[in-house]
Amino acid sequence: GYTYGIGSGIFILRNAAYFSIMTEVGAGVGMAALNEIANERRRLIAEAVSDKELDLVRNFMTGEILRSIDGILATSETLKAFLENDRDLQQLNKQLQTIRQITPERLQELAHRYLHDDQLWTVVAGPLGS
Repeated sequence: GYTYGIGSGIFILRNAAYFSIMTEVGAGVGMAALNEIANERRRLIAEAVSDKELDLVRNFMTGEILRSIDGILATSETLKAFLENDRDLQQLNKQLQTIRQITPERLQELAHRYLHDDQLWTVVAGPLGS
């Protein structure tokens, strides 16, 4: 009930990559929303995701990749991003393979490695509220 929408993504650049969680929240609930995001990150570290939830995410991510190459304009934007960042187009196949093969245990291991509070930055635009 805090947000108008929330999402996350991994952004791959030429020599780096970063993970981001983005949201817009109602005035006065910024701090509560940040706390809930932190709780979900901690939960990913402590508990393996269910197979049902993982299947939903697999389907969504696969659809997003397919959408990124559906039609001439989308394909050209994807190709442009790959060329600008000196990425091999075979990475799309590697991403699809990883999505299909990732396990809840591997996701938990990655969360444990990368999603600790002391390893992340929080950037806020606007008032946090209480």
